[in-house]
Amino acid sequence: SAWAPRAMKGIRGLEVFVKEIRKCPNKAEEQKRVEKELAKIRGQFAQPKLSGYNQKKYVWKLLYAYMLGYEIDFGHIQAVKLCASNKFSEKTCGYLACSMLLYDNQEVLSLIINLLKLDIAKGDEAFQALAMHTIANIGSEQFAENLVPDLLKKLQSPTPAYIKRKAALCILRLYRRCPDVLEMEEQSQWVERMVQLMRERDIGLLTSAAGLIIGFLETTEPAEWAAVIPHVIAVLQDIATGHSFTNRHRYYDVPAPWLQVKLMRILQFFPPRCFDHKDVNHLNGLLNRLLEASEQQGSMFPNAVPSKRRTRAEADRQALMRNKSNSEHAVLFEAVNVVIHMGRLVSPPITRMAANKLGSFVSAKEYANIRYLGLETMSRMATDPEIVSQLEKTTRVIIDQLQDSDISIRRQALNLLYAICNRENWREIVDELIEVLRNSDALLQEELVLKIAILAEQNAQDFQWYIDQVFKMLESAPDAVSADVWYRLVQYVVGFNEGTSETERDTLQAYAAQKALTAISQSHPHDTLVQLSAYLIGEFACRLRTEVASPQRILQQLHEHFPRVKSQSKALMLVAYAKLLSQEPEALRYQVLGIFEDLKDSQDIELQQRATELYALAADEAQMEDVLQSMPPFSETVQANNPLIRRLKYNTTYNRAATRTQLEAAAKSEGGMYKSSGTRQSNASAAGGSPVKVPGGRDSPRSDSSSGSSSGSGSESESESSDDASAAPTARSLWKMLCIRDEGSFFESTALSLAVRQEYRGAHGRMQIAWLNRGSRPITNIRVHIAEAPFLAIKASGAPTDLEPGGRQVHMLEMECREPFLQPPRYMVQFSVPGKSEPVTLPLMLPAIMTKFMAPAQLAPAEFLQHWEATGGPRETQNAGPASCEAREFAGQLSQGFNMHVVEHVPTHTHGAGVFNAMAQVQGGAPQRMAVACMVRLEGSEANRTTRIVVRAQHPQVSQLLTQILSSYLIQAQ
Repeated sequence: SAWAPRAMKGIRGLEVFVKEIRKCPNKAEEQKRVEKELAKIRGQFAQPKLSGYNQKKYVWKLLYAYMLGYEIDFGHIQAVKLCASNKFSEKTCGYLACSMLLYDNQEVLSLIINLLKLDIAKGDEAFQALAMHTIANIGSEQFAENLVPDLLKKLQSPTPAYIKRKAALCILRLYRRCPDVLEMEEQSQWVERMVQLMRERDIGLLTSAAGLIIGFLETTEPAEWAAVIPHVIAVLQDIATGHSFTNRHRYYDVPAPWLQVKLMRILQFFPPRCFDHKDVNHLNGLLNRLLEASEQQGSMFPNAVPSKRRTRAEADRQALMRNKSNSEHAVLFEAVNVVIHMGRLVSPPITRMAANKLGSFVSAKEYANIRYLGLETMSRMATDPEIVSQLEKTTRVIIDQLQDSDISIRRQALNLLYAICNRENWREIVDELIEVLRNSDALLQEELVLKIAILAEQNAQDFQWYIDQVFKMLESAPDAVSADVWYRLVQYVVGFNEGTSETERDTLQAYAAQKALTAISQSHPHDTLVQLSAYLIGEFACRLRTEVASPQRILQQLHEHFPRVKSQSKALMLVAYAKLLSQEPEALRYQVLGIFEDLKDSQDIELQQRATELYALAADEAQMEDVLQSMPPFSETVQANNPLIRRLKYNTTYNRAATRTQLEAAAKSEGGMYKSSGTRQSNASAAGGSPVKVPGGRDSPRSDSSSGSSSGSGSESESESSDDASAAPTARSLWKMLCIRDEGSFFESTALSLAVRQEYRGAHGRMQIAWLNRGSRPITNIRVHIAEAPFLAIKASGAPTDLEPGGRQVHMLEMECREPFLQPPRYMVQFSVPGKSEPVTLPLMLPAIMTKFMAPAQLAPAEFLQHWEATGGPRETQNAGPASCEAREFAGQLSQGFNMHVVEHVPTHTHGAGVFNAMAQVQGGAPQRMAVACMVRLEGSEANRTTRIVVRAQHPQVSQLLTQILSSYLIQAQ
């Protein structure tokens, strides 16, 4: 609190205590001194009459000890008594202690609710501010249910703007903790209040009101708040023109930059259809003014002065210019975001002006952050085909950014080049990307390869050129060319049912076989190049003319690489040998059968089995010809559904109208692609990390809760699917049940059903997720993303990509626990259903919580008590609250739900024991098994329907996390 130093002044005992602590030579002496003081304070608090001054002094000492890291589990009642004092110093001490020492689910909080009500109602501004600080810092659901009406009165009454500001911030904090606050009154009344706040002229109050509106828009249907649009635009116009705002509201000569950014972000929550003609005209004028102002100011980048010649005055001037530049860019970038969001409603000259401004940002050589933001914003602007021609002028500058030392800038430059590539410039861009690939580092190579392959396929008019590009990538960066890239090339060489004639197909296949033959003529081709070449030669060597290469020469060239390649490549080469034998039985029988004969005794089981089966198959030429006949053309469905595109992260839906959690997740997302394995990186986000918006009102789960309980992790599954909105309320309950069961339903809707079966042994687990299309329409473009987590290693098989009506597929997951954890990884699902404009997104979570990796520990009651007494102190964690089940059910919960051995089960208590298993990662060494002994005591009171949980474990973190998980099932949420 800002008043804390004044409230602490003159407390001599506190000053002496602080000085003695600072004089302690080591941690042990400090702990000894603190424990001595805490014991003394306990004794003083036991006195029947203790003056307010002494209570204040001792509570300040408790706070100081708490700030040093010591656990304080007493003095709460004394803090509440100080809150009731009429002295400012004592009230400050009491409220600060409550804010720091009390959690939002403790019963003591109910004692200060009436005190908070009284202080808010009083005319003393200092007391009102103290009360509001406490409400915002704790932000419990009890406060939300009891204090929001009092805060609303302050927000609407003729109180100073300073108090209204705090009231708005308190309401926002409580709303994020308990969204039901919005349902206390009609939403139209809330909208009217926000409109009234937007008519205020205090900058601080407007900033707080803008934050409150954003909080409402993040979780409700924006169209219901459309009445605030003209008032938001009016405030922005007043700021831009300087009306009603004084110079003290300028930050480095930029008028209220934080307020401008918030107001423009509010506008981006509303679909363009919510803006009427008048609003659009005013908004166009505002955007034109903002962009023209930046043009008139000239360069927004301060000229750098070499540090060796820079004086103090020049350094101060540079700092001032940097701060001014940052604030100007913040406003300008948000204005460009509004231009992108409004799309065609913004006049073309304004859009061109924004594109030109972004081009200048990309050219700012000495300002990496500005270049990054310019590239990221420009890539979203490129989704409008009409503006792509404007952005093409900066193609050379964008290509230069691929050489930048910052990987984030290189990724954004690649995203932008991919976005602006079209029929006119595709060859130039692909050629440049191939050149960049030759010298690129491993961090970017795989994404470069993926996007080069997609662009080459989409734009190539001559597919021989497409084949050349894939082989160039294999020569430049073979390790970055994943299997699905050359699989796609094989599909085009084999051909499709429509689009090419048989003659064109034969010509392309002959060219591909010749290209493969040339590739393996190198002395040491890469394994991936050998695999592709072996496949193409095996399938299409028959297309080569005999004078180009004889069958014996082809086999010899291919077999030269057999001894040094990996087992997977050898297996593919054996099939290629068999196909060559099928095409030229007379010329190659002796050589090929000799190779198979030699490998029938191979130590590699895969090679041994293949060689044996192929050798037996070769005995019957008719059967061999039938089995090894050429691949038929692929269907049009395969041609239309490019698996490489499914690995891209979308960037077309990203905008600033997202929750704080989504924006933070977007900032952490790296790269513009998913990994080629079944476990895909990054979140349920678009390119640049933006969240895919879920239709139906609420775009994200409630993630601002600070309770940290295990049950909260299930709320990730509460987003509504446009496919079946009724499924959303049950997703969390299904997840929670699966966390204590081995099998059951994971998600249910009219179109899709997901069921889970799981088994665990020690630190390892296996999960089967069965997908079933329950609808009458196919489910296509399925994407599954499992977020990477350091605490849980997951190896996944390929997830389903399409499901026909009635179709069923199983997604297999192998898991290894590496450390204690609370919230399991996300299982993000996205798919398309015919007839729906937007993809359906299911932000689910794997039901693999920490207790799944528990094993029962067989202990006798006497042994349990012996270990219980030996394990205490910081390794004990407790929680108590209203019971969610009866005490007689404790034994079943521990044994069946949490995998613990029930040591003792009596009416008064239940004891359980188990071992948490993990494979701890040791730097530079092999993983080591970690086994943490855990003991649980459950106490249930039938009289007052309460449950008390006490957990002791060898590892303090395991104790804390296990307590939270047990609490989420055995104690009611408050």
